[in-house]
Amino acid sequence: MVAYGFYPHRMAFLENAESREAFLKHVRRHFLKKSAEYAMIVKAHDLTEELFADVRRLRGEPYIEHPRRVALIALERVGVRDAHTLTACLLHDNREFDEEQELGIWTSEFVEREFNYGVEAIVSAVSAPRTKEGRSSDEAHRIYHQRFRDLARQRVLFETKLPDRLDNLMSLSCDIIPRKKVVMKVTETREYYLPFVLRHQILVSDYKKVIAWLEKQIATIH
Repeated sequence: MVAYGFYPHRMAFLENAESREAFLKHVRRHFLKKSAEYAMIVKAHDLTEELFADVRRLRGEPYIEHPRRVALIALERVGVRDAHTLTACLLHDNREFDEEQELGIWTSEFVEREFNYGVEAIVSAVSAPRTKEGRSSDEAHRIYHQRFRDLARQRVLFETKLPDRLDNLMSLSCDIIPRKKVVMKVTETREYYLPFVLRHQILVSDYKKVIAWLEKQIATIH
């Protein structure tokens, strides 16, 4: 069996996602330690770390490393310097996980109260709708991606969502999930995400590289 390993074009700064200390030290390159913006980012980080305390990703790393990487990609590759957007990057998976676990904590009211309306607006936009009784997962999926089309002009949404999708793609390989799922993710990315990558000129070369890497894997497995 071919071992595809890790994405070969990984960004060196993502090593700073491996610990709280390294991540926050990196953030302090751009935000003063005593600023309200930095305090908001720290709060978002620590609440997210608490929420995902015992959760791991497919490759085995602690889940918290994913939102850290999303924020770092937004910071260093997209050039985001808005603390509200970076806060949303850290919080982007919280509501979906909260609903899956039926915790009832990460509501719109909670995010707006603990942070602000701007952060809540981004988090709501990037959170997939829950599959309710009478609504299929395909229908929920369609509603989710239609939302992006409806909000296509809102660059701030894609400054959060596109780094998230990129990190998810970089974390994939045919080593850890079946070929058909990799095919699905690449097809979905081309259909629903690449148009916004090109429209907003966000992470264009990074998306092209990771898609090419995954498609090369797909082509070698029949």
